[in-house]
Amino acid sequence: MLPKYLEVLARFRPNGIESLPYDLHLGIELQMLKLYDIDTQRAHVPVGVSKPTINWCAINLKCSSDATQQYGNYLRRCVLWKLNVRLRNIWNSIPLGDDAKRSVPVVKYTSLVEFDFPSSLKSSSQIALFANFSSFTMTTQYVSDINVIYDSEPSDAVHEINGQGDDINKGQGGSYVYLEPVYTTRAADACNSFRLVIQDSEDSNYNDLAKGAGGAYRYLLPLSDMKNEDKITSLGLYRSSSSISSPPSGYSGMTGDINKDRGGDYLYLIWKTETVSFTQVYNSGLTVVYGSMLSQEPRGALTDIWGGGDDINKGFGGSYVWLVNNYTDTPDSACTAFRVVIQDDSDDSLQDLAKGAGGQYRYMLSMLDKGIYSKTTEARLLRSSSEVSGPPSGYDGMSIDINKGREQDYLYVIWKTEDAQCDSYLVSGIYVMYGSKPSQQNNTSATEIGGGGDDINKGFGGSFVWISVIYTSDLAGACNSLVVAVQDDEDSGQKDLAKGAGGAYRYLLPLRNATNDRKITGIRLLRSGSAVSSPPSGYNGMTTDLNKDRGGDYLYVIWTETILPIERLYVSGITVKYGSMLSQEPSLTVNTIGANGDDINKGFGGSFVWIENTTTNNFADACTSFEIVVQSDADSNLQDLAKGAGGDYRYVLPLGDIANPNKITETRLLRSDQATTNPPAGYQGISTDINRDRGGDFLYIIWKSDSVGSAVQWVSGIDVSYGSQPSQEVRNAVHEIHGAGDDTNKGFGGSYVWVTPQYSNYSGDACTSFNVVIQDSEMSGHKDLAKGAGGAYRYLIPVQDSSVVAKIIDIAFLRSSSAVSSPPSAYSGMTSDINQGRGGDYLYLIWSTAPMPSSSTDDSFIVLQDVDIPGYDIAHYPDAANDPSKLKDIALQKTGSLITAFNTSGWMKTCDPRRTDLWTSSQGMKLYVRVQFTGWNFSQGVDAPGNDMYDYPLGTNAPVLMNEIVKGPSDDNRDKVAGFNTSGWVKSQVTSQQQWTDFPINGLYTRLEFSDYAFFPQADSPGNDIVQVQSLADDIPALIRTSNSYSNAAGFNTNGWIKSLINYPPSSSSQFTQPTQGLYVRIAWPGWAFLPGIDSPGNDKTQLTGKQVRELIDAANNDSDIIAFNTDGWMKTSLADTPSEHTSSSFPLYGLYVKISSLGDAEASQSLAAEGATLASAQAADSADGWSKLHIALFLMQSTAIIWGRWFTMDATVRTQYASAVATGAADIRARWESGALSLENAVGEAVSMRNSWLRDCRTRSSPLGLLVAESIKPQGLSVTQILDRYALRKYNKPFADLTAEEGRQVVGAAIDASGRANRRITGIMKNLGRVGKAVMVVGVAISMYQVVTAEDWKKEAFVQAGTWSASIVGGAIGTGVGSLAGPIGAILGGLAGGIIGSLVGDLALSRWFYGGSSDASGSALLHADMLSIAQSMVDAHFATTGSQFLVHQIHAAHLAVDIADKAAVTQMCATMLAAESSETGNEDAEVIATVVWIRADNQTLPANAANPADFMTLLVWASQNLPSN
Repeated sequence: MLPKYLEVLARFRPNGIESLPYDLHLGIELQMLKLYDIDTQRAHVPVGVSKPTINWCAINLKCSSDATQQYGNYLRRCVLWKLNVRLRNIWNSIPLGDDAKRSVPVVKYTSLVEFDFPSSLKSSSQIALFANFSSFTMTTQYVSDINVIYDSEPSDAVHEINGQGDDINKGQGGSYVYLEPVYTTRAADACNSFRLVIQDSEDSNYNDLAKGAGGAYRYLLPLSDMKNEDKITSLGLYRSSSSISSPPSGYSGMTGDINKDRGGDYLYLIWKTETVSFTQVYNSGLTVVYGSMLSQEPRGALTDIWGGGDDINKGFGGSYVWLVNNYTDTPDSACTAFRVVIQDDSDDSLQDLAKGAGGQYRYMLSMLDKGIYSKTTEARLLRSSSEVSGPPSGYDGMSIDINKGREQDYLYVIWKTEDAQCDSYLVSGIYVMYGSKPSQQNNTSATEIGGGGDDINKGFGGSFVWISVIYTSDLAGACNSLVVAVQDDEDSGQKDLAKGAGGAYRYLLPLRNATNDRKITGIRLLRSGSAVSSPPSGYNGMTTDLNKDRGGDYLYVIWTETILPIERLYVSGITVKYGSMLSQEPSLTVNTIGANGDDINKGFGGSFVWIENTTTNNFADACTSFEIVVQSDADSNLQDLAKGAGGDYRYVLPLGDIANPNKITETRLLRSDQATTNPPAGYQGISTDINRDRGGDFLYIIWKSDSVGSAVQWVSGIDVSYGSQPSQEVRNAVHEIHGAGDDTNKGFGGSYVWVTPQYSNYSGDACTSFNVVIQDSEMSGHKDLAKGAGGAYRYLIPVQDSSVVAKIIDIAFLRSSSAVSSPPSAYSGMTSDINQGRGGDYLYLIWSTAPMPSSSTDDSFIVLQDVDIPGYDIAHYPDAANDPSKLKDIALQKTGSLITAFNTSGWMKTCDPRRTDLWTSSQGMKLYVRVQFTGWNFSQGVDAPGNDMYDYPLGTNAPVLMNEIVKGPSDDNRDKVAGFNTSGWVKSQVTSQQQWTDFPINGLYTRLEFSDYAFFPQADSPGNDIVQVQSLADDIPALIRTSNSYSNAAGFNTNGWIKSLINYPPSSSSQFTQPTQGLYVRIAWPGWAFLPGIDSPGNDKTQLTGKQVRELIDAANNDSDIIAFNTDGWMKTSLADTPSEHTSSSFPLYGLYVKISSLGDAEASQSLAAEGATLASAQAADSADGWSKLHIALFLMQSTAIIWGRWFTMDATVRTQYASAVATGAADIRARWESGALSLENAVGEAVSMRNSWLRDCRTRSSPLGLLVAESIKPQGLSVTQILDRYALRKYNKPFADLTAEEGRQVVGAAIDASGRANRRITGIMKNLGRVGKAVMVVGVAISMYQVVTAEDWKKEAFVQAGTWSASIVGGAIGTGVGSLAGPIGAILGGLAGGIIGSLVGDLALSRWFYGGSSDASGSALLHADMLSIAQSMVDAHFATTGSQFLVHQIHAAHLAVDIADKAAVTQMCATMLAAESSETGNEDAEVIATVVWIRADNQTLPANAANPADFMTLLVWASQNLPSN
């Protein structure tokens, strides 16, 4: 037994306690019970070095005066602090050698064994406390400074590594001088190097290394750069008889010779370093620091990469001048470049880099452009004897020569950059700034990409002119393009870009189109000696030449764009604007493709004429086309497009067809020297020529459109309208399908005659056909189609035949020069010729129909008889065909509500089943359409008129709209939504319901689940009523607001009774007969986060039995020791390191409440469905204790991950692996915080960001990445190929197949980002995540495979997606390969590879659903050796011939039934098998054994069955090497 160590006494006043009636005196007595040699694997100690390990430590608490129980936690924390101080002192007193000194033991608060303080502590009390050190953490020590000690060598002195003497003055006389390192456990405070300074003048801030020896003063300066991750861990001296140029083996750095110019030995300070990982920081600017002697160089000064000197004035006299880095962890505050300005005039607002040296003034400008996402991360100096034309390897930018115009070295600032996840800033406009000297340039002004000068007037005299960007986060205010206006007249509302230079006025105009999803994100300048016709690589748009007609350089404004999910707006019309000068062009002008001029009258004189869109969010009011009318008569109701130009009047008519689902979302102008009838790539419609019959350019309005869903409406009849001129055509007139004229009198004179359809929601009112009646006498009650043209009367008579199943849903005209006997494609019926007997064109009314099938209800499905939807299949279950019970179970088990329908042949569908254009008649087939979803109740054929909040175009696709509602559109509106109808109208109240339609799958969805409340249908809790608000019965959003207004309200029932207490569990109630009626129980409370199904074992202070949550919260709020409680009433003083699942009950209200607090606009009420807690201010027992905050944040993060896992997989193995991975990531965050690599704010923020992302995903029931193929459930029903084409056309104006490899990666990335986008949350989630966030996200990708939705080409696309995921898993940002994975990332991904993927792809049901196959055997094992050999040869030949990298096909049972002995038969069967690339090949009902992917791996051709875990891992490795990452 060792003797006791000295008792440590301390006075202690708990943080946050203003005053005490007494002082607490705490004595800590340490008794070492066991000492052993430590395992050499721990603490990174070299083999053979012995040091003690402390297994247990007994601590006696002695209180010198009375204390009450409430100070127990403070006493415990004081113990911890004193214990660590004492332990470190003991540790450092043990002579272990320099290397061992860099690690010290740290005891965690959670290592203290729990004990209970008595109700009071008397001065005589002694309480035993035991701390477990069997697994204490070893934390690396770093060198933060150095002490210079005279005369007496300290015990921790820096030693000469060969034993040649530690005295710096050895052989020089004077004092004995020793070096002593100063240690820190915070890597952020550590040194990167030491600078030796030898000078004639004394610096009182440092101790002289040559004290008493005479001669020059010698100092060691510690240097530290936050961006340099190589931190010094140990020091040594190296003494030599000759000079050395590099440190000795095992050391990474050295100073210059300490004995320089004083003879004797050469002496160097040398050091070892360790690379640490920091939270990303960026350079926010450079500060100029002056000094009078070299030793005054600041610690963070920019250093020359070659060691040639850091003084900017080196060689020029004057002051010593250094540049110092400033850093920020906020990318939006980071610099994007540095500018050197050299001028004759001084600028008092800046600091001269040439101070005291004479000559010109030299200034450094730190440029900050929010639109450039490449942010500077590190700046250095580059000193050279010759001119340098570009930054050295590893650096991305370089200034001009600081010493330009003065002799000596060339000197540059160089910097590194990294692409940062910044806030999404968009360009909303520009402002023009003027100056009289270059140094007045604003640091936010647009820079020229080649460094050729940012002054717009460069070379023309006049003022210095710069343009700066105005940014916004408001999509509606963002620019889509910029236009240059050069004119002779001054515009007082604009700032001239040519100020003072003479000549024409030049203006830059921002244009904004609310319906254009391409928004400008950043602006630069492009200066060139020749004309440029397209923006440079990496930029998406450019203006015309700013210097047009004034000579000199060509100068353009260029910009970058992004495609963002704008509010869904539709073009509802066009407004015409006039002006007298070009600079008056409105900001909302519809602009021309190619910047060829937006003035409609361009080239014709008259007024300047521009058009603007009017928009609506109601797709019912949207345009479907535009018609150009040219006529000789003015129409006072319209605005002339040719105003002032003479000639005919020209008008644009917006037309809207209710039955046409393709609604216009964006318009542009197309100016061309050739006529065209086809819109350019990426556009879906085009008008006729606006300039028809007046010469000049051909000018067209072109448009994009999106297909929208809407409830089926039947054509119930028609109306006929008359006009005296073409411009009077009614908006919803029936159109001729080729644009050949909608007037039924066209070519016959008389009135203009248009037909408009009438609609009904009831199939009984629907037309089944139309008849043409031509007669000599007028027909009462009907309108003549030939009014005023003379001859016979002509009528369209609707026919309604109840025996006909197919009802008319759309009508159009067909005009032809010859007779037509059958309707065109996509139409099902037609009339006879309307113009029969009067010559001219043949004119027919044509129509399309939809069946009105018989239907029935089966659980969560509506069953449609004799209806099918071909294609849109994601899986086939032939063994469950004609077994609706099995098929329903399969459809309902797929998480995320992604299977929307199935047919009785076993095909699962993902399209919008309400799209009747997808329906086909199929005798005997039944289509099961899912209508009931968790959290909602569907009422067939019903609506609740009024109370409309907004309409959503995907409303007919119920799962999509549900997801959108729960995600937004804004937090304020989310819980105000009470339901929606299948026309897409989202409603705040659904209490007044009425019959609406007889179409079987249309109706009303009533919301049942809301944030902060749990719903129990047809249940109640009698009594404990606070008040009844009868007027709000069944109005759930209003009742929630009312309940929240009562601090003691625990819930309410749908009859409007607000209740103070709820009986658990609620009992069934006969008064509530509808599934939408029942009891709502509050589960979230201000200041607390609820974790359903989670518990934290131990740390219990007491149990309050029989209490409800509200009562437990009241008790906890009144006890500062309590930071959590579970719903069993256990009140907890601390949280466990790892959460566990609550075991006392599966009832959904059981779980754990954790105390938090909210700041600013953060939500005070935090439930599973809430956006997530703001934990930066999380209150533990001690609000100033950073560990307590981080502990809570990590606990909540891990708990939410467990909850997240419950939503997305039912496999216990997967959940266990996932929880383990998250725990490893939490330990990583904790370790980086303790080392100083992560600030407390960022550590807590990282945990909070991860938790918030899981909370959102739990609320929306959707995967964290929302895979690209999930787009296929939207009403367009697009295949993956179509989706990629859509984005390729938007970005590059060509289809996906024509893109380069790099363009393809950009398009795939944009498409995947868009599919996972929820209020731009992907960027938000990833913005602040460190290694844990990215790694755990990869696990999320794997789990998302469990519910992936694919398009009709699903087998090929599934493999492409698997390749993309695998590139992220085994390569890309996470790591460079499987073999290189290490540390926390290796642990997480190791769990992924070893457990999660194995569990996922090894699951037979999953593999059949996702990949299509019944076997999980390896691909090689499936094929007989002879068949494998022949197939390998064929695949090799295929690869060589086609250049393909892989081949996907299916193996059917018939393929394996061949006689192996018959080589010819085997060869033939191999050829047949390899051609089986889709389920449509051969007999699609035949059993699929496997979907096989042939690849080249390990120098051989292999068939990989993706359902086999080993083969799948082979595919992952192969894909990381052969397929591009997004």
